[in-house]
Amino acid sequence: MSLGIVTDSTCDLPAATLGRLRVEAVPLRLHIGDEIYLDWRDIDPATLYDWMLDQGVLATVYPPEPEDFMHVYRRQLQRYDRVVSIHLSAAFSGTLEQARRAARRLGVEGQITFIDSGFAGPGLAEFVLEAAELVRAGAGAVDVFRMVSRLREEVYGVLSPSNGGWGGELDWLRSLREKRHLASGHRRLVEMEPGRVRQVGWARVGKVGAGLAAALRQRFGQQSLHIAISHAGSDPEALATLRASMEEGGLRIAHGRVQMVGPAMAARLGPTSSMVFARPAPVR
Repeated sequence: MSLGIVTDSTCDLPAATLGRLRVEAVPLRLHIGDEIYLDWRDIDPATLYDWMLDQGVLATVYPPEPEDFMHVYRRQLQRYDRVVSIHLSAAFSGTLEQARRAARRLGVEGQITFIDSGFAGPGLAEFVLEAAELVRAGAGAVDVFRMVSRLREEVYGVLSPSNGGWGGELDWLRSLREKRHLASGHRRLVEMEPGRVRQVGWARVGKVGAGLAAALRQRFGQQSLHIAISHAGSDPEALATLRASMEEGGLRIAHGRVQMVGPAMAARLGPTSSMVFARPAPVR
């Protein structure tokens, strides 16, 4: 039985990668003034970074409409017998519910397996990449669901936002003390676990990478890791510094990859934000 894969644009995987994996990503929507932009399609990360930094642009992020999913599901079910639809955490967005509404309208709920990854950004991407490998090897929807259930217990993310907006999940300016931290050049360190974000500390702007590496080291110790690094900026030097912090931070890195923070995620976290996700490397 053939199996297609659908996700959403907050996985932040490049179009070329998604095409190679035969995965379709439904874009979230960014509202900027009176204009609506489809994440990664109508607006690219660098453009939004520039608008936010140079013009003070604020973007509000909304889930895809059911019709967006309906178009994709129709196309997928013409090619495949079943579909797995893997999305960012329902605790962070209504995207997964919009996907379910689309399937109900089409009357194809029985052909689609919906999966809440519990994460966003590189965390969601980890599940999409693993799902694509399983499908390529002939796995079915049940196998993909089991994989996600297992990885949800293993994946752990730490991030350092530059502004303060994760859709209300964190009250960024809760106290005068926190305002002073931000004013004195500190960044928040926030952990992401399935369906949950929580502040775990602070780091000076120049020491953010070291702070992220320390949080991962505290979580995983000397385990051999798969690591995914994501940065909201097109500055190669900043990305190189972040990568070096991971390598110098006492982590045992078996495999690493780098991706950009996309427009929807950048709108929430702010330009120059950083995200690092890790999980134990499989024993070969």
